[in-house]
Formats: sequence, C-alpha cells, structure tokens
Amino acid sequence: MTGWESLGGLTTGDVSAVSWGPGRLDVFVRGTDNIIYHKWYEGSWGPSMTDWESLGGWTDSDVSAVSVGVGKLDLFVRGAAGAIYHKWFNGSWGPSATDWQSIGGTAAEGVTAVSSGGGQLNVFVAGEDNVINVWR
Repeated sequence: MTGWESLGGLTTGDVSAVSWGPGRLDVFVRGTDNIIYHKWYEGSWGPSMTDWESLGGWTDSDVSAVSVGVGKLDLFVRGAAGAIYHKWFNGSWGPSATDWQSIGGTAAEGVTAVSSGGGQLNVFVAGEDNVINVWR
C-alpha cells in the first residue's frame, strides 16, 4: 500500500468502481452538477491523474456500474422524475458519448446492478410503491 492519492474531482455521492479484467479499473461518480463522470486505470490514470471524463446525463442518485465481461461496462442511474437510465461500453459508449437510454420504469431511490456471469445482467430498484423490482 502506498497511501491515499488525490484523483481530483468533486462528488455529491458514493463512488462506484468496477473491473472488467486484470489491471483494469473503472471509477464513476456523480459530480456536483449531477452529471456522471468516469476515470479509468490501466497502468496509469485516464484521462489523467486528476481529470474526469463527462458521460453526460442527469441524475439525483449514485451511479451503479457493473461489468458483464472483458471490455464491457453497464451503468444505471435514476434520472428526472425517477426514470431509470442505462449507458454501456463495448469498445465505445452507447447510445453515445453523453446520451443515456431510458429502460422504462421508475425508482423511488437509487439503482443497483449486478452480473451473475455469462453476460447475465440484473438491475434492482425499489419502485415508487417501495416494492422491489428486477430488470433483466
């Protein structure tokens, strides 16, 4: 261990970190402007030690990041009016560098995503009625 290092940036919530393979880390935060930001590590930090890449979108919750395989990332957030949004990486960001795709449904709070392997993706939310829902 080398101790703490500053990665720059400011956040209004929790950090979400995931690895898609050996030596690769991806870190996501909600900035003070409620936009999602990304930083990665693969021998050194990108886009730089203290800079972050904007992924656009708007959220009032933390981002949930998951990897379903090497080079693949999926992100989920609760957006305006509780709508649930998705962004993915598979060589490039989809649906675009700064756009997010609505997957339907609404969440009372944040979103949690997990992969059980083999490309399987499960997303959990507490709906506006506080009943737990899963999207697969």
